[in-house]
Amino acid sequence: MSLNEKLEQKVFPFVEKPARYNNNELNSIHKDWDITDVKLAISYPDLYEIGTANLAIQIFYHIVNSLDYALMERVYSPAADCEKLLRDENIPLFSLESKRAVGDFDFLAITLQTELIYTNVLNILELSNIPFYSKDRDDTYPIIFGGGACSFNPEPIADFFDFFVIGEGEEIFVKIVSTYNELKKLNKSKHEILEALAKYDGIYVPSFYNVSYDEAGLISEIEPINENAGKQVVRTYIENMDLINYPCNPIVPFVEVVHDRAIVEIMRGCSRGCRFCQAGYTSRPVRERSIDAVIPYAKQLVSNTGYEELSLISLSSSDYSAIDEAAVKLTRYLDNKKVSLSLPSLRADNLSKSLSTQLTMIRKTGFTIAPEAGSQRLRDIINKNLSEEEILQAVRTIFSVGVEAVKLYFMIGLPFETDDDIYDIGLLARKIIDVSKTIPGHKLKRIVVNVSFFVPKSHTPFQWAAMITEDEIWRKVKILKNELRHPRIDFKYHEVHTSVFEGILARGDRRLAKVIEKAFKLGCKFDAWREHFDFNNWTKAFQESGIDYSFYAHRERGLDEILPWEHISSGVSKKHLANESQKSSRGETTDICSQNCKKCGVC
Repeated sequence: MSLNEKLEQKVFPFVEKPARYNNNELNSIHKDWDITDVKLAISYPDLYEIGTANLAIQIFYHIVNSLDYALMERVYSPAADCEKLLRDENIPLFSLESKRAVGDFDFLAITLQTELIYTNVLNILELSNIPFYSKDRDDTYPIIFGGGACSFNPEPIADFFDFFVIGEGEEIFVKIVSTYNELKKLNKSKHEILEALAKYDGIYVPSFYNVSYDEAGLISEIEPINENAGKQVVRTYIENMDLINYPCNPIVPFVEVVHDRAIVEIMRGCSRGCRFCQAGYTSRPVRERSIDAVIPYAKQLVSNTGYEELSLISLSSSDYSAIDEAAVKLTRYLDNKKVSLSLPSLRADNLSKSLSTQLTMIRKTGFTIAPEAGSQRLRDIINKNLSEEEILQAVRTIFSVGVEAVKLYFMIGLPFETDDDIYDIGLLARKIIDVSKTIPGHKLKRIVVNVSFFVPKSHTPFQWAAMITEDEIWRKVKILKNELRHPRIDFKYHEVHTSVFEGILARGDRRLAKVIEKAFKLGCKFDAWREHFDFNNWTKAFQESGIDYSFYAHRERGLDEILPWEHISSGVSKKHLANESQKSSRGETTDICSQNCKKCGVC
């Protein structure tokens, strides 16, 4: 009985939402396995509903399948009911398109967007009958590589991967596939293939580096041990966004997914320099997609997918130089099709009435603004460069065009934060309610105050900062709950323990691999899901591994300390990050970055 037949008879009839696994969605691609030289599986290690909306996977899926000698098929984490059947029936994890076992592919690429999916990575390997550790995999197994936000410090999972892509992958993906295709025909070994790939910017092979520790547990040296490995791995990025081969026919799922909309990427990078924001630092410099590329592509997407919403995405979409023009042109086109236009969270200091009007013409939706901190003092410390008056004016603008709900994003636990800064979050929310009362005829339905907890990330000015303890987080949450008691305010906050463990893994080193393995074997999976995260098993994993997690979470690093990601370069110099860290301690701000300013080292 073939794998496909086993799935059809023993799995699909008995699982919830079989469309998660059946494939054949609109615009999915099916290539002939037998006549294709290089075969890649790509995985987002979470449920189909979460992973299928990921833009990076859609782009790579399109690019690789455009090559006549290669194919790419998708793999997601099975839900619990499906996983149990796979294990009970001894059926390996499979790709959606051809229902081939993951172990039959040449490569397994895994996108790493959050540290809280690391146990899911191990689950995918185990379900695929693939050993966890790179050192235990011979040439008969797929080459395992990762990429995405977490690749800027992949050290906690470095031992599980053969290599990582550091930075943007559109160009390097083609180099990986073509290099492998050439060397495979020459019968080169996996080690020889990794040596060839390591010569490219943006390719990091962990086994080509040795990490040493001193008696205090700090890193004493990160040493290249292969002649093809450089002292630093320099991230790769796309200089001209108009040259990116975006899919005009993206996959349209049969089931409802988290971002059920057409997505147009209009810009990469961010000029703002918020000191907590890893994406803002690792994606420099700012690169815009031209309006002449954005408009026709957006129209194609709507025509080819049938979505009822179109989103223009970037780190700061209202900073896109042609945002007003794009909004006017697209709403004029979308109006007749009853398709709404949306943007991610908006900068309060450049939200025009014209843009607000365009975004609400077809469908009244809530707006999201991210002050991040309640007080001006703390906004200066984090370099938000946003005044209270600018926030209130933005709210005034969106209320004036009939918007009845607004969502506000804040963080607590930021460096140098005091209780007064927490109280000021409540004060700012109440001032926004007062603004509503000044707009004739305006009826405020609700303000959603959404609070996350500061997680220090690599390659940012706050990468040296300590994370506050769980008890301190809860104390501050209690203050905020009292301050936000109002019938028009909904207060929501992230799960405390998951935030702490995200912080541990975000700045961890290779010694955490055994903790992640232990946690997985204790039953940890889907850790990003509040209902699945098991704090007790994670703490047990640390205890049984003989590691104190506070060493990673709650310890302030010295500016001269060798950090686990020291050998990985985002392009921004460590000196610049240290200068920004020192400026934050003095409450000094930094202007937005301009092209070729030469300050941070990217340009």
